[in-house]
Order: sequence, then C-alpha cells, then structure tokens
Amino acid sequence: MRRGSRRGLLEEELNLWPAFTDLMTNMAIIVFFIMLLAFVQNIISLQQAKESSKELENIVGVREKIKQVVEEGFKKEIGEGKIRIGPGAKFTVEENIVFDSGRWQIKPEGQEVLGRLSNALQKILDDETVRGYIELISVEGHTDSEGSADVNWELSARRATGVIQYMHSRNPALATKYAGYFGATGFSEFKPVASNDTEPGRQQNRRIEFRVYLKDEKILNQVVKTLGQ
Repeated sequence: MRRGSRRGLLEEELNLWPAFTDLMTNMAIIVFFIMLLAFVQNIISLQQAKESSKELENIVGVREKIKQVVEEGFKKEIGEGKIRIGPGAKFTVEENIVFDSGRWQIKPEGQEVLGRLSNALQKILDDETVRGYIELISVEGHTDSEGSADVNWELSARRATGVIQYMHSRNPALATKYAGYFGATGFSEFKPVASNDTEPGRQQNRRIEFRVYLKDEKILNQVVKTLGQ
C-alpha cells in the first residue's frame, strides 16, 4: 500500500509539472502583451505630443499673422496708444476714437478707423491658412462704472453690435462671405482693465475689444499648461 501511495504521489507531481509550466507560459505571454501595450501607448502618446506641438506652432503662426496685419494697418493709432495689441489675437480700440461719451452712434473718425479695420479683417479671413483656424471674431463693448449697470449693459451691447453692422456695410464682403465668423457682446462695466476710481482708469475701461478665437485653442492652452507643470 505504501509503494502504491508513493507511486500515486509521483504521478500527481508529474501531472502537476506540465500544468505549472503552462501557467508560467501563459503568465509570460500576458506580461509580454502588457509590455507591448505600454510600448504602443508610449508611441501613441509621443505621436500625439508631436501633433500637439505642431498644432501649437500653427496657432502661434496664425496669431502672429493677425497681429502683423493689424500693426501694418494702424501704426499711427498704435503709436499713439489709441489701439492696443494684447496677448493672443486680441486688440483694443479706445472709446473716444469711435464714440462720443454715453452714445453708440459712430463718429466720423471712428468710421474711418472701422473702415480700415474692416479691410484688415477681410485680409485676415481671405487667407485660407489663417481662416481655417478661426472660430470667432468677437466684438466686445465695455464701459466704465459711471451710471447704472442697466444703462451700461445697453450701451456696451449697442456699441458692439453697431461696430459690426458698420464694418459690414462699409465692406460688404465681410457680410456676404464671412458674416458667420462675427459675434457681438456687451460686458457693461464688469470686465475692467483698470481702476474705475480715476479718470485715466475709467478711460481705459471704456473700449471696444476685438478678440479672434481660434479652434481648439482652449484645449491647446491646457496642453501647454500641463506640459509646463
């Protein structure tokens, strides 16, 4: 009986060995596929990083082209501080160029400036390599904190809308070809860039801003922020 038991145990051990080797083989295969998956993911991540980097370069190039067009057309006004170039694709026109205080009717001086600005925007939109990246050209009206907020809401909104309407009437190509790129917003007194406690500060706050929003810009800005961290 003892000899039979030993023989049985030996047979069981011999039977377990192939099962163990099969298990080890299967685990090796699983580890291999995990490593392969990680390698593929690294390749994909590297490719995505390269694509994001290229896209960032393109966006920087588009912003630079927009800036160049505005700078070339408004050297005098920029030199006098009447038009300011901000970060990204943004530029600001002082209120007193375009409007009298508290009014939304466009002054003759404003008509001349907006006429040239409409031509500059058409030049930007006519460039297919630039236009393909543009999501929106937002015209934004801003006031100081003088007067009631309700009046300032109406004033800022009417000014922004009036600027677009005038540029489209002055340059019909903007209306017929590119109207879908334009939007108007009034922010009243709620996005100041300076203190409303002084007249120089209030003057800075009374303004029209043009912001050119680019496609996927927010996502790419987040990518840059993440890479920077």
